[in-house]
Amino acid sequence: MKLQWSLAAAVLVLALACSALAAQPELLTLEAALARVEWHSDYRAWLKSLEAVEDTLEGIQDRYRLGMELSGSLLRLSHNFSRDSTRLDTAGGLSFSKSTAQGTTFSGSLNPSFNWQSQEMSASWSLSLQQTIWPSPRLSSDGINRVVAEVSKTALEKQRDYVLAGARFKIEELYRSAQLAQARVVLAEAGWRTAQENLQLVTAKVERGEAGELDLISGQLAVLRSERELESAQLAAARALENLLAAVDLAGPYDLEPLEASSLPHSGIEPDLAALLADLEEHPLLLSYQAELERARLELAAAEEAKKPEASLTIRLENAPETATQGGLSIQAAVSIGYPLLDRNQRAKTTQSRKEGLEDVERSYAQALADLRQALEAAQAELARLARDEEIARLNFRQAQLEWEAAEKQYELGTLEEGALNQVRLALRQAQLDYWEACHRHDLAKRRLSQGIGGDLLGGMSR
Repeated sequence: MKLQWSLAAAVLVLALACSALAAQPELLTLEAALARVEWHSDYRAWLKSLEAVEDTLEGIQDRYRLGMELSGSLLRLSHNFSRDSTRLDTAGGLSFSKSTAQGTTFSGSLNPSFNWQSQEMSASWSLSLQQTIWPSPRLSSDGINRVVAEVSKTALEKQRDYVLAGARFKIEELYRSAQLAQARVVLAEAGWRTAQENLQLVTAKVERGEAGELDLISGQLAVLRSERELESAQLAAARALENLLAAVDLAGPYDLEPLEASSLPHSGIEPDLAALLADLEEHPLLLSYQAELERARLELAAAEEAKKPEASLTIRLENAPETATQGGLSIQAAVSIGYPLLDRNQRAKTTQSRKEGLEDVERSYAQALADLRQALEAAQAELARLARDEEIARLNFRQAQLEWEAAEKQYELGTLEEGALNQVRLALRQAQLDYWEACHRHDLAKRRLSQGIGGDLLGGMSR
């Protein structure tokens, strides 16, 4: 019996240990978070745009593939009143067509039939070649859409590195913000414990008559305020972690690496604004305008081309059963020309509309170019403000260090109470976190600008 109870207890302990391990949060490092950059919403939106362009190209290519159609009638009855004759037959048809982007259409058909009265089989077939001469086939709607889709695809492929770099910076910023938030929770917990310890000291002094009600109220307020600050810090940390996990498409309990506040983020990278502005026309944020400009130019060229006569060449070879008046093998060739004499001024209006559309796109491109230049210059100016903030934080941290050194000496001499010493220690820790955050923001801004990150690809110029 004792052995059975021992085994049961061992199984229970093992089960509890396994459940505890299963519930333990997994550690999410910065490298692991950055490795999930392709799950970021910016990259997913870029990928969706690329897939849409590829679908457009595939749809255009499908329209130029070989098409075939089979049709027929099981039983067909026809009566000629002039000859007073009736025909009962079965007929079918097979047709095909193949078009090219150069305006060439090749088609053919085969139409066999069987006469049930005479028990005779007959068939007719035809082959046809049609070539558009004017307007130029490359300026057709499919031709324009194909060129624009190809330009868009090339632009999107060039924008991939920009999107990935921007998404990585966002993930890193979210990760560091979550780390800072968790470090501030630890600081708030220390502040809350210190306030409780100070309240106990004040309560003891009140009982000995060494302190009054005013000191007691001050200690109680300090505890309540530190408790409120702790709750706010915990809520901010939870939200920061939630935002990080949402950005990399993760769910479930995760822990982050503790923040090493003593290791300052200094990459040593200095952006070259002059080099960025010198090649601004090829910036990824402006590549999307290439497709819009190309469409506007092609549509204007198509409107100009529409002023020419419509012309096409047709060659047709056909063979039909011979009758008394027609049938046999024949060939036809024709050049067709058409030109509207009165079009209600539609061609002129279309041309004018296309000119205005091109001018609108050019103005939009020029404005986007100016906005991007301004955004990069503003980012460069922001570096000076961030450098100033970093210097302020450094001086504050150094001041807190000196105050801590002085407080330690006073405590050793017995001229400073332990509660006051703890307050100086908390102020030093707070100054250290503020200094690390200022260094991180300054360094991140420099690294972002060095890669020309001036805005979101799909979300305008906001950062």
